[in-house]
Amino acid sequence: MPSRGLAQVLLALGIAAATVLAPAGAAEAHSGVREVVPADGSVLSVPPHQVQVTFTENVLENTARMKVTGPQGEVPVRVATAGPSVTGSLGQALTSGSFTVLWRVTSADGHPISGNFTFQVSAATTAPSPAPSPAPSSPPAPTPSAVASAAATPTTTDSGAARLLIGAGAVLAAAAGIGGLWARYRRSQP
Repeated sequence: MPSRGLAQVLLALGIAAATVLAPAGAAEAHSGVREVVPADGSVLSVPPHQVQVTFTENVLENTARMKVTGPQGEVPVRVATAGPSVTGSLGQALTSGSFTVLWRVTSADGHPISGNFTFQVSAATTAPSPAPSPAPSSPPAPTPSAVASAAATPTTTDSGAARLLIGAGAVLAAAAGIGGLWARYRRSQP
């Protein structure tokens, strides 16, 4: 039968492991952003007619707000919500320059969330003159449309997976500590 001191250590380690793992589950319960269009930081050769934010869960109707600002100031936006997506139809054609989209919604669980993203519109003024052919060992230079397409590709990060790995590491460390304590306890017994 384990000693009272060992039982207290085991209980403390169990509580510590539960504390490390609990925030990961609780944080995943709230809605987050799945995708923004145009992608954050993208450079577009053609101005978009709308901007969109898609969330990991539905958004409450009539709670979505968007504000788009650019070189000439605020751009008129008509906001529509459909399930997890909020779309802002732009009331005018965008000029060249940098634009910021500010958004605020209330998720289905009743929590307000907000954020922003930026993009640039870069209108091509003249066609560049043809460049000499690169050496055979050089890779071809990307075209402006390929650069814009690559920049507009959405990227996602899975912070839930990172928290799960950290939590799993903490549990393994606690298990190793428990194993060491148990071995020491068994050696001390007659």
